[in-house]
Amino acid sequence: MSPESTIEKGQYSVADVAKLFALDSNVEAATVGWLQYPIPKTICWTNLRKFNFTASIADYNSLANVIIQLPVLQSLSINCYSMIREDVVHTPFPDQKHTFSEIGEVFNSDDFTPLSMRLERLELMVYTGRFDYDGLCGLLTRLPQVTFIRTSAKAAAVVQGFFYNLYEGRRNVHVESFAT
Repeated sequence: MSPESTIEKGQYSVADVAKLFALDSNVEAATVGWLQYPIPKTICWTNLRKFNFTASIADYNSLANVIIQLPVLQSLSINCYSMIREDVVHTPFPDQKHTFSEIGEVFNSDDFTPLSMRLERLELMVYTGRFDYDGLCGLLTRLPQVTFIRTSAKAAAVVQGFFYNLYEGRRNVHVESFAT
């Protein structure tokens, strides 16, 4: 049985959304919003510099997977339901769990190779589900050019403390929270 055949009424298939991102494009800025889309496994928009995306689940492996596919990306803004893969059952894309298994574990905490040398700005807002503080901080260790981070007030305090403790003032990163 294919993943698409298990979709119930009122739900959507990841395959339908994946087709959009698999199309080659020279677009440099994109906003994909309204519905909580799954973060794509494959994205062929290699000239993308600015990406605003409303996601269902934005876990650190999915974020890393997108970032490494976008070599000139400078700004990434994600609004998502949750950063925890298990929360997929609460989204309109329950078959996203298949995408997670295809992406696998992109992020290896023992590897310090940069995911991007271009990404400068990261905005991440989790508006209902759970926030993965460790995942975000781990991701930031592999994004050495990020100089601006915007997130929730609680996450901003955690990230600020993380940078202070890890880099002892040697890395200048502006961290702010979204207005509540």
